Amino acid sequence: MNSSQIDHPPLSNSDYWVLRCSRDSAAQLLFVISLILQIALTRWLPLAIGIALLIVLTGHALTRFRHSEMPFALNASSRNTWPPKTSILLFSYAAFVFWMAVSLSWSPLPLDGIRDVALLVAAPPLAILLARELSKTIFLSVSNLLAIGVLFASALLILELGGFTELHKLGSPRNGIHDLNRNVVLLALFIPVLLLIPTANPIRFAAAALGICASIIAISLSISESAKLMLVVVVIVWVTIRLVPKLYMGVYLAMSATILIFPLLLPPISKITTPLHAVNQAIKTTKQDQTRAKLSLEMLKRQQARDDRLLKKNEPNPTSRGKVLTSFENRKSKLIQARQELKRAISAHNKALQSKLRIPFNTRSATARVPIWMAYRNLATERPIFGHGIRANRHYGGAGAAKRPDMTHSHPHNFAMELWVDLGAVGVGLFAIVLIMFGFATSNLAPRNLAVVGAVVAAGFSHSMTGAGFLQGWWVASLSLVAIALLVILEYAPPKKES
Repeated sequence: MNSSQIDHPPLSNSDYWVLRCSRDSAAQLLFVISLILQIALTRWLPLAIGIALLIVLTGHALTRFRHSEMPFALNASSRNTWPPKTSILLFSYAAFVFWMAVSLSWSPLPLDGIRDVALLVAAPPLAILLARELSKTIFLSVSNLLAIGVLFASALLILELGGFTELHKLGSPRNGIHDLNRNVVLLALFIPVLLLIPTANPIRFAAAALGICASIIAISLSISESAKLMLVVVVIVWVTIRLVPKLYMGVYLAMSATILIFPLLLPPISKITTPLHAVNQAIKTTKQDQTRAKLSLEMLKRQQARDDRLLKKNEPNPTSRGKVLTSFENRKSKLIQARQELKRAISAHNKALQSKLRIPFNTRSATARVPIWMAYRNLATERPIFGHGIRANRHYGGAGAAKRPDMTHSHPHNFAMELWVDLGAVGVGLFAIVLIMFGFATSNLAPRNLAVVGAVVAAGFSHSMTGAGFLQGWWVASLSLVAIALLVILEYAPPKKES
């Protein structure tokens, strides 16, 4: 069922402008304002999507819902509406969410789990509803707004990461440069989407090209190794599928296989990364030792200068002069020890750096993740079939961490391990089926569009495997925002393969 099959009353002039203003406001909020505000308010994106949805619903409420299609509910009500591949995708997704709901019965955090289940139930239809609404009567198309938003947000991020501005501290003085990692991760997801913008309009094409270039610069300047990995994945997957569209399904099969066998891959990965982790830890420790030695030396120098002044001041008084001289001699020996300690710290740090030079790439973040993954792998092996229940990873990484000293982080920084810990082999298998069926359901797109969808999914997968938790609010909101943009832009793309 499409919009042409739904009977609506004629659209009056007043209704047109009410709906247009609400849709325009929601689109500008999502694709321009939210990308910029997220620099200062790092947890703002879920709220932005909620406000955008409220604005759209308010527009329909003012027009008494006379022109509301509710496309998802209408289409879902008909058994013959969905193509077979899409029907299987929906059924497998429903089975996955149902298993999450079942796992609530043995979850250590059932109330938090209920919120997660509700999020996965509500997110897809709401994203589709917003996408359908924002594809109509928009003054500037979503592709135009996205190009403008990405360009401005990436330009501001370059200034932030270059140290020229400190907008990220407006939300909280405690915010640091690392809080901008979420922004560059979102930019990495949007880079392939910008490749869908038509080249016919030179101004729109120039804005998209500048946005892509500025995003790449911002990602390069950031400290997010995950965002840099996403950028590499985007390039590799986009080029591969663009040249050989038949490899599109291979992306989903590879991701599904990785999730399924990831616990088996961890022990050999750990053997490789343990020496690298030791080198990185040695660099970190020796750097801290060097800093402490420098501070100690500076403090002793200041105290020695103070003793010099006291000696001159108390020169006529033999008693006071004797006390200062004793203090001065003690300080002198301590200064010699401090200089020797600093030399040792510098030597140890240089030695660690020499070991690091033998490694051709930055492994600090990657090797630090592996011990975390191994700890959660050990937890997953205790209940490998059914898992510990939804949100169990947060319980054992947080409130339950006292029972498990190997848990050093609040979540595994890897959604495959999160799935294994929470939902076991049953949940992991169901999610792998969802991934594969999503690939089949979208495989009829034109090669140009296949490359973009494949690059976005692969980039999201790479970050989920190295950084984000499966159901972190900002990450679900980021994926939803990218999905809304893709749905709107692909609505005007040819559904069949190009000749």
